[in-house]
Amino acid sequence: VGVESINFDLMYGLPGQTEADIEATLAGCLQMTPERLAVFGYAHVPQMLPRQRRIDATALPDGATRFSHAAFASALLTVSGYEAVGFDHFARPHDALAVAAKSGTLRRNFQGFTEDPADVLLGIGASAISAFPDRLLQNEKNTGRWGMNIAAGRFAVSRGLRRTDDDRRRAMAIESLLCRGDADLSGLDVDHLSRRLKAFEAHGLLWWEGTTLCTSDDAAPYIRSIAATLDPYRQQSFLAFSSAILGSAPHAGSRRPDRHDDLPASGAHDGDPHVSGRNAFDAFVRRWRWHSYQISRGLPRRVLPRPRRTGC
Repeated sequence: VGVESINFDLMYGLPGQTEADIEATLAGCLQMTPERLAVFGYAHVPQMLPRQRRIDATALPDGATRFSHAAFASALLTVSGYEAVGFDHFARPHDALAVAAKSGTLRRNFQGFTEDPADVLLGIGASAISAFPDRLLQNEKNTGRWGMNIAAGRFAVSRGLRRTDDDRRRAMAIESLLCRGDADLSGLDVDHLSRRLKAFEAHGLLWWEGTTLCTSDDAAPYIRSIAATLDPYRQQSFLAFSSAILGSAPHAGSRRPDRHDDLPASGAHDGDPHVSGRNAFDAFVRRWRWHSYQISRGLPRRVLPRPRRTGC
């Protein structure tokens, strides 16, 4: 039928979801040997999606559990031969996405990481978003109104915004940070950005080479937080939509930083005030190491005691 590759979009952080559920889902997916998988955290935003009010929020996993589930998925996929791409994608080494990540040509848009070099993205269907270098356009969300516009031969775009030259420079810098870990910030207020990034710099997560911002491997769990400082439209808050998505949990290649208690991790903790970015990251690392050890050796989980989860 002409299908040359298979991709799965998977989700963790669901109500009542357990590690066993994630393991069973991944096992079923791996039997089909997909070329790519994306593993996202469920975003519980009933204030934006009223239908989510029907979900019992008490059944949602807390921040530490979400990190644990992300760690387990990452460990299982990497020991199964997949390479981590960015912070939520996985691909086989021969796949174009993994090749792009290794060659430095990886791209990212609002749909995720891609090897497609095109600067134009056309959205087709109700609520779809189209991206052009100088503007973003969204189609009518209501399927009925969208259908009537199309049937009448009219554009179905309902709203959009024009991107200024400064918007485009910042977007390119953010994309570069997320895809390659560095960005040339010439043309931006580097002094102002440097002050905003002092906390990350003090922990050795980033440094400057002239106007180029460079990040270390340890910055992986915080890369979205670092990139967010370049966005003048976004307040440094992780209680909104993107906060509900554990978008940049550290992948299997991340090293553990020595001490980053005061840094905002690039993910949500579901509003739990007892789970700090450091505690959740510690939990992630411990669970990732535990699962990596067991999976790589094919050991049943009862062989070794689980590591203590202090401070979580």
